[in-house]
Amino acid sequence: MKRNVLAALSALLALSAAGTPLAGFAQEQAPEISPFCSDYSLDSVRLELAPELASVKAGEALLVRGVASNRGSAPVVNGDALIKIYRIEGDSVSMVERFIVRLNASIAAGAAYPFSFPWTVPRSSPSGEYEVTGSFVSGSRISFAHPAWSDAVPAGSARVRVAGAKGGVSFDASSATGNGTILSGERVFSASEPVTVGIGLDSSLPNQAPVIVKWQAYGGFGISAGSIVDSGSQAIVMPPGGIGKAAAVIRDTRFSEYHVVFEARYLDATAYATVSFARAAKPNAAIHSIGLDQGRIFGCVSSSLPGIAKSIDLSLERLGGGTAYEGSIDLGAASTVGFSRSALRGRQASSLILSAVVRDAQGKPLDAVALSYDCKALPALCADVAGAGSRSASLWLMYVAETLVALAGLGFAVSRLRYRKARKL
Repeated sequence: MKRNVLAALSALLALSAAGTPLAGFAQEQAPEISPFCSDYSLDSVRLELAPELASVKAGEALLVRGVASNRGSAPVVNGDALIKIYRIEGDSVSMVERFIVRLNASIAAGAAYPFSFPWTVPRSSPSGEYEVTGSFVSGSRISFAHPAWSDAVPAGSARVRVAGAKGGVSFDASSATGNGTILSGERVFSASEPVTVGIGLDSSLPNQAPVIVKWQAYGGFGISAGSIVDSGSQAIVMPPGGIGKAAAVIRDTRFSEYHVVFEARYLDATAYATVSFARAAKPNAAIHSIGLDQGRIFGCVSSSLPGIAKSIDLSLERLGGGTAYEGSIDLGAASTVGFSRSALRGRQASSLILSAVVRDAQGKPLDAVALSYDCKALPALCADVAGAGSRSASLWLMYVAETLVALAGLGFAVSRLRYRKARKL
């Protein structure tokens, strides 16, 4: 017995020294459900932008430098910059550009990520003051500092003066309608009716202007092409200094929230506007935020109706193969639920893929998110998480080792007692 116990003890101590986790250990951790989504601030990443020149001529390229600063306590990954450029004309503000600068940035807590991008000012751009703004978007859907679907001018913008043409075309956001009624925050459409979204166009051009209007409708929260549910275009002839009307018909009924992005193009100059609306009683749920920090996966799930989202499946896959963590959390019956789950694992080599799937009571997927964490870009994160997993596994192994030492001691004592009894006989 003594020889067998000591052999097992040696094997366990070797595993402990190597930092090897035990299979299934992470799944034993209990979920920690928080009633509010307060542990992940969407204000934590800020963009600061600065153009190289204070003024530029239409048709020229302007280099804009930026810094994304992570002021939060957790790293953010797979980040891009959503850039919006506005023309300022007195009290009037109109969006003229909307594009994504691909960065795929990973920013540790307290760190900053510098970047730059060129903006070629269209030759037909009207003269005036322009505001270059941006927001940081993680995983093509989680927008920091400024909502991705808001047309309001965010903080951290940079102003530049453009010398260009006289007059242009812009959208009148206040004229947006849904099925003929002015849209407001209280306006909600039925779950099945088609919605015709209309918006007015204003021209300050001295001449008649042929304008091409394109639109794309996005369902849910995502800003990537995968979230587009419908699109279309129309040609409008704008009278000199006159007005026009663009329209889009949205027949898709799968989501509770829709965002229609309009683009009007005159020659090479553009104007943009976003019109949003909601559908009533749609059983949808969305992962509002999600992250990984110090060995835990945390985030927030929102449902269009209470109890729609019943559970969320979480996993961490190693890029080279193998599962570092796998588990599920019961979300209860609330419409908004914050969650946090320990995800202990062993040492990592390069990258991890964090995946989350929200399901209803029947197990049907309602929403899914996948983010990649690069250990080379975030060494502290992977070291902390690996250390947490190794420490926890090592503590378990030490407990077993101490037990085996006690058993070995007991076996030795029993052997000594038998030896003494044999000598007396």
